[in-house]
Amino acid sequence: MTVYFCSGFTDDSVLKEAREYFRQGAHSKSSAQSLNTLTANENKAVIKAYHGASYTLLAKHYVNPYSKLESLKRGLKIINEAVLADALEVEIRFIRFSIEEHIPSLVSFVSHLSDDKAIILNHLKKTHSNYEVIKNYMLVSSNLTAEEKKKLN
Repeated sequence: MTVYFCSGFTDDSVLKEAREYFRQGAHSKSSAQSLNTLTANENKAVIKAYHGASYTLLAKHYVNPYSKLESLKRGLKIINEAVLADALEVEIRFIRFSIEEHIPSLVSFVSHLSDDKAIILNHLKKTHSNYEVIKNYMLVSSNLTAEEKKKLN
C-alpha cells in the first residue's frame, strides 16, 4: 500500500516566503497583501507575528489616516499576542522592534523597543536561520549604541 501525503506549504517554506514579503512590504502594497494572505491561517507564533506585521505594512500604503491607525493597531495587537506565545523567540522580537522603531512619535502606543532590543542582543545566535538579516538590521538601527552593536559582531 502506498500512502501519498498532499500538503501545502511546510513551516519552513512559509517562513522563508513570509520573510521575503516582510522585507518588501514597506515599499510594495502587493507584497504586504501577499504576506497577509500567506500568514492568515497559520498558528505558529513567528508566522502570527508576520501576520500582524502585514497589517502594519498595509497601514503604510493606506491614504486615509483612520484606516492607517486601525490597521497599525490591529497589527501590533497580533504581534504582541505572538510575543506572549513565544517570548524568547528572537525573530518575533525583531519583527516588533523593526516596526515599532518606525512608528511616528505622534501615534500613541506602548513601546517595547528596549525589551525587544535586550532579547535580540542576548539571544540572537549565529545559527539562527535569519541571523544575517536581523544582525544587519540591528547594526544600522539608531536605537542601538555603538557598544551594543559591537555585541553583534
